[in-house]
Amino acid sequence: TLAVLTVALAIPILQMSLYPPTQWDAISYHLAAAKIYVREGAVVYTPYLRFPVFPQSSEMLFTLSLLLADDITAQLTQFLMMALTALALYGWGRREFTPRAGVLAAVLWLSNPLILWLGAGAYVDAGLALYLTLALYSLRNWRASEAENQGRVWLMISAALFGFAAATKYLALFPILCAGIYLLAYAAKRRSLRPVLTFSLITIAVACPWYLRNAWYTGNPVWPYFPEWLGYGPWNAADIVGQKFEQNLHGMGRGFSALLSLPWNVFAHADKFGGTGYFLSPAYLALLPLAAASAFWNRTSSILLLAAALYTGFWFGTVQALRYLLPVFPIVSLCGAAALERIVFRWNGLRRPVFSNMATALLGLVFLGVGLWLGPKVTEFLHRDLPRGLPPVTAEQRSAYLKAAIDPYQAIEYLNRTRGENYRVFSIPSTNIAYFTDGTFMGDWMGPARYLEFAKYLERPEDLQRELDKHQADFFLVHADGPLGYWSYNQVLDEKMLRGRMKLLLATHSILLFEIQPDPVDLVIGPELVQSGGLEGPPQSVASVWAHSAAPGADQLDAQSHTGTAAYRSDGRRQLFQRVPVNPGALYRHQMYTRADKPDQYARLQMHWFDRNEKFIRADWRIVEARDDDAIDEWRRRAMADQAPANTASVLIFASAHDGSEVWVDDLSLVEMKYK
Repeated sequence: TLAVLTVALAIPILQMSLYPPTQWDAISYHLAAAKIYVREGAVVYTPYLRFPVFPQSSEMLFTLSLLLADDITAQLTQFLMMALTALALYGWGRREFTPRAGVLAAVLWLSNPLILWLGAGAYVDAGLALYLTLALYSLRNWRASEAENQGRVWLMISAALFGFAAATKYLALFPILCAGIYLLAYAAKRRSLRPVLTFSLITIAVACPWYLRNAWYTGNPVWPYFPEWLGYGPWNAADIVGQKFEQNLHGMGRGFSALLSLPWNVFAHADKFGGTGYFLSPAYLALLPLAAASAFWNRTSSILLLAAALYTGFWFGTVQALRYLLPVFPIVSLCGAAALERIVFRWNGLRRPVFSNMATALLGLVFLGVGLWLGPKVTEFLHRDLPRGLPPVTAEQRSAYLKAAIDPYQAIEYLNRTRGENYRVFSIPSTNIAYFTDGTFMGDWMGPARYLEFAKYLERPEDLQRELDKHQADFFLVHADGPLGYWSYNQVLDEKMLRGRMKLLLATHSILLFEIQPDPVDLVIGPELVQSGGLEGPPQSVASVWAHSAAPGADQLDAQSHTGTAAYRSDGRRQLFQRVPVNPGALYRHQMYTRADKPDQYARLQMHWFDRNEKFIRADWRIVEARDDDAIDEWRRRAMADQAPANTASVLIFASAHDGSEVWVDDLSLVEMKYK
């Protein structure tokens, strides 16, 4: 039974691990740090990563993986830890309860999309869950052991595992504190401090190097926490405030009512606790009451559930990110499976081996079905995260996969191909390409290359250049992602910015890559290619230039027009479009001015490329907000840049709203940009 269920689970889960890494934290700093360590041949300080110091025992596994193989191997280390946790649950269940309870606990653990998602990537949470599960198991074996020497070995193993957990993540410090209090109570009862000293010395010896490293570089052994007493390190007070604000966004409150509703909320509203893809099996909602009831007749269950409750309380009062709660679920899986097994297999008819095995397999399938097919957000998980087709196996397939998954990847791939490791790039706001950068990557919300320090200069080219020079940046990369990136993308396409010291090398609807020049660029912009872009003149004249759908011509806005006396109102079905001849391979800037009478209205900057035979090549577009909230009645310039495909002869541009929005459009423009 165990073998069949294991194989059925392992194949699709293992396939998830074989895709190139795309999870945000993994490629922002976990793998990025490991790559820097391999490149430098040492565990160096990484000032431009989000977290330049941290407990990094899992990153050492990633470093070894990159040194010997690749990032797929790094992901497989976490897959292995997830699988070992399942194996540990089977062994613990077999030892403490019954083999059936162990099987069901392992399957229940692996039926959670959150756990599968973390086990398929280069996060460190699967490792933390393994270390803490085995540490608690070893501590339990120490107390249950009758032979003194054997008991001492189990205590030493537990201490080492707690040390590895603390060397993986700060969250392990709370379970270590609880274990220390438990050992002190035991020592007071037995009047011997030997267990406390043994546990403390081994745990400190294993974990301490990372905390000493933290203190060496930042002055704070648990940086960035408790900065008021231990030091801010490379961050400032604003960075700390921003970090706390981000962490406090997780969860649904910290009051008494939020605590009472927590079991329901973490399953029904998992997206409130850490983002899409993070959800758990609803089976726990039924198993938790059974597990709690079992605590009244089983001492082991009562101890384990108390440990889970203490950790949950700690988590509830700190950062309510659901993956930070992961160490609880091996314990809850074990206790829940044991309680269910005790109820189901009480019946005499199920005690025969053939029926017992069938019932165990059926319960395992129920767990899988409830977790993977009936859970909240399951459709999104199935369509986005579960593998469809074989993972990429060639360099070309890997490149295509990453370009489709991560917009700025193509810019970094270009720099890696043309510059190797000899470049420094500042990117706004794309920390998730730090790992793929062979050169030096800069740019984050916190630290020495803060986004906001650069963003405030985006209306002043000279000041922006000065800030980039301060960090010795060779390239400036803008990604139109999120409010800051969206605004930055528009700003750098302003003519005064384009005529500064930044040369546009690569442009798409979502990314702009500039090379920093020693002197202002010699740029020719124009001439204007759009006819009647201001939509002025008689409707017949406008209609003769612009093709249309639903209604021809332009609506009169008088003084409300951006310029002149006319603008165009589109609701998505009603739009104008015009075909313009272009040169293959050339850079173009397309822009228009927009406004809207209502909030949350969107327009499209849209370019359809055609070859000489009028065959469609591809479509590029940006969806842009038609107005700013702080400037309701004002027109706003929206721009995009793009490079014409090699075999292009013409492009079709539009004056159009997006998906039923009602938007006013004026002064459409398309110009070629040439550098001398």
